[in-house]
Amino acid sequence: MKASIGQNISKYRKSIGLTQAELAEKMNVSIQAISKWENDICCPDIERIGQLAYVLNTSAEAIINGERITTLKQDSDLTRRILSITVNHTGEEPVSVNLRIPCELALKSHNDGSLRALMGGDYGDEIPESVFEMIKNGVVGSVVDVKTDDTTVKIEVVDYDN
Repeated sequence: MKASIGQNISKYRKSIGLTQAELAEKMNVSIQAISKWENDICCPDIERIGQLAYVLNTSAEAIINGERITTLKQDSDLTRRILSITVNHTGEEPVSVNLRIPCELALKSHNDGSLRALMGGDYGDEIPESVFEMIKNGVVGSVVDVKTDDTTVKIEVVDYDN
């Protein structure tokens, strides 16, 4: 059975470690509104879906349908695409990284070996080579989505035309 919009909001909120109160603050609504959305008492207004997608680091499709949609564009114009990398680690030494860089710059930096410095640490070496192949081939959407007990990693290619 397909998850409801409320279940999807709750799932994506929890996946990035936000409380209902924190999401309410970011959305400029009451905690009760978030609770009603997540309990399927009512749905957010259509104008709020885009803002929710941005705050929850997902897509409107994911909120509505429960899954991120990965597509292959006909062109591989990287000038309008962003590589979004989110890492949340809640272990002994909590870490939260949210990085958004133009795909052109990510590929160039990967090719010349400077991605690690661009990303400010060890993260560049951990991006699978297949991610860069997907970027070159025009994939848009979620390309890596991994969750363990204490770590969540999401890598997504965002197309500004959408």
